[in-house]
Amino acid sequence: MWVYRGLHAFPAAIWSIGMPLQHVDSLRKKWPVLHRSAGYVLLSISLLLSITGYWFFISKHAYSHENPFHLHRFEGLPLLAWPTFEVTTWFLAPFYWLTMYKTATTARAKNFVQHRKWAVLHTLSASVITAERLSIVTLNAIGMIMSLLPQKVVHEFFGVGYTIPEIAEAELSVFAFANVLAFIFVLSWLYYEFSRAGYFERKGSVRSSTVMETKSGKKDM
Repeated sequence: MWVYRGLHAFPAAIWSIGMPLQHVDSLRKKWPVLHRSAGYVLLSISLLLSITGYWFFISKHAYSHENPFHLHRFEGLPLLAWPTFEVTTWFLAPFYWLTMYKTATTARAKNFVQHRKWAVLHTLSASVITAERLSIVTLNAIGMIMSLLPQKVVHEFFGVGYTIPEIAEAELSVFAFANVLAFIFVLSWLYYEFSRAGYFERKGSVRSSTVMETKSGKKDM
């Protein structure tokens, strides 16, 4: 328990407050030395969080299905299936570590243009965990609303039994589904950021708009 609280939960709270502030232009320009120092501290926390977070899986202390490759599903919704909490979290690891490494190396090389891009990508990667917490709150709220319905209707719709092991299995499935929702949210956020930066614009449309701007400029002259 002390590992979770002291080396994971508390550092995660610091990261959640500090990392978004690193992206505020006014603060970065006003206190550049603080920005640099805080950046290395927060990236160190990122490394610590990944080590302790994945240690929970290795030590079998994470709340996930005992079979990592199990597919969760409800009998009432047979066409819908999703991976375990452990698999989706391990899937995040390469992107998390790569963006963390590139954020640090571009900062040390003073390549600030690339550093800002990698810092945004790392923040997005790490935000999957934060989004997962929001997903849990959302699913819990939906569960509270559904508790107002007749118990038989809810259980029959999802195909969930009434015994404690069956209810526990359903709870584990919902917890894993929260991670899937988190990935969907962050990937949508990533698509939005890339679209705003112009990565998905067609070359032809970009060229045509440039030509139109050039023609209008000539007319004004």
